[in-house]
Amino acid sequence: MSFNVPLEAVEIDGHQFNLSFIILRSSQQKGWTLFFHRTDWKNEIQIPKSFYTLDLGRNGKHIYHQCAPFHLSEDECSSWLEWTELKPDKDEDSIRMLRYKQTLESLINQPDTKTGISSMIQHALWADQLSTSSPFLGNLGRMEEVVRRTISSCTRNVANIISGKVNDQLQRHSINSNSISPRRIRSRSPVRRSRSPRRQSSTLPDTNQAQMNLTPYSAPPQYYLPPQMAMQQQQQQNGTQQQIQQGAQVQQWNQLMAGMAGQPQPGLLYPPQRI
Repeated sequence: MSFNVPLEAVEIDGHQFNLSFIILRSSQQKGWTLFFHRTDWKNEIQIPKSFYTLDLGRNGKHIYHQCAPFHLSEDECSSWLEWTELKPDKDEDSIRMLRYKQTLESLINQPDTKTGISSMIQHALWADQLSTSSPFLGNLGRMEEVVRRTISSCTRNVANIISGKVNDQLQRHSINSNSISPRRIRSRSPVRRSRSPRRQSSTLPDTNQAQMNLTPYSAPPQYYLPPQMAMQQQQQQNGTQQQIQQGAQVQQWNQLMAGMAGQPQPGLLYPPQRI
C-alpha cells in the first residue's frame, strides 16, 4: 500500500502543495477520516459518484478516489510534508492538503530525499469505513449527506401511508368475506323449501328437467363377446331376417293369386320352388 510522492507542487496563497493525497471531513466519524488518492482519470469516461473532483481553477481539475487512511507522521516524507487545512473555494468545505515544509527546489537538489508515503495504515478506521457504504461525493458537492437525510425523512412517511392503506383494504376484504351468512349461501330451491304438496308436485318436473339438462349424455356400455358367441348371434340375426323376407314373399304371392282368381288358392301357402 506504500507509494512514492512525486516531486511536483502547485502554489496556493504563496505556499506550495503536493496533490498526491487529500483528506475530507466525514459526517459519520465526525473528523478528518476520509483519505483520497489522486488518479489520472480519462476525460471520455464518466466519473463515478464515489470519486471526488478538486477544481483549482488555473491549476486544473484533479480526480481523487478513496483510499486507506494512514499515519503521515510515520512515513518517510513526514520530514518535508505536513497536513494543512485549506479552503480552495469559498463556496465549498475545507479540505486537508499536503503542504511543503521547505521549497520544492531544495528537495530536488538533495540526493537523499525520501518520498515514501502511506506505509502505516490505520486499520481500525479503515475496517470501520469498509463496513459501511462508500460516500457519494460528486463534483465538489458536500451537500450529498444533507440531501440524503432530507430525502430519507421525507419519503419515510410515504411508505407508512401506503402500508396503512394496504392493511385497511385487506381488513375490509376479510370483513366482507366473513360477513356472508351460510343461510344466504345455501340453495333457495322451491322444491326443498316449499311445504305445499301442490307446489312441490308442480315444481318437480322443472327440477327434473333441469337435472336432465345438467346431466351429460353417456353412451351405453359396450361389452366384449367371444368370437363363437358373436358368430352365433350373427347367424341368429341372419335367420330372423330370412324368415321375415320369406314371410313377406309368401304374403305377396297370396295377394297376387287372390287378385287373379278372386280368392286365395288352398295349398299355395309357400312360394313355388325353383326348378
